[in-house]
Amino acid sequence: MTSRRLFFPLILLTSVLLSGCQLPTATPTVQESSVGSWYNQGNQYSITINYPSPGGQETDKFNLTLEKGVITAASVEVFTDIDASKVYQKQFAATLPGLIIGKRLADIQALDVISGASLTTAAFNDALKKLQTKLQ
Repeated sequence: MTSRRLFFPLILLTSVLLSGCQLPTATPTVQESSVGSWYNQGNQYSITINYPSPGGQETDKFNLTLEKGVITAASVEVFTDIDASKVYQKQFAATLPGLIIGKRLADIQALDVISGASLTTAAFNDALKKLQTKLQ
């Protein structure tokens, strides 16, 4: 009986103490070597990227169209065969254009995680930095 009486206050005390704690969260990054080079044909820019995920290697292709530094079109080609990754990456591909079309390329900072696709977002952010640097 005594152990029961101590158990609940101990749980309560532990939860109060831990409620103020936050575990550090890592921002996923993509190894620099996995981000290729942007190539362009006129005002259309494309890059194919490879990055590791828990399920294996991922590959996506990002396509942007620029007019006077403003993004006028954006698309993502998803090449993964991993079912769980495919769901997140397709949601990323559907959401990305609405976030960046109409914005000046130079003004876009790192995007927050899009549609739960943290690794794809990190890969896009790394690729975007490379394009911004290339066009400076």
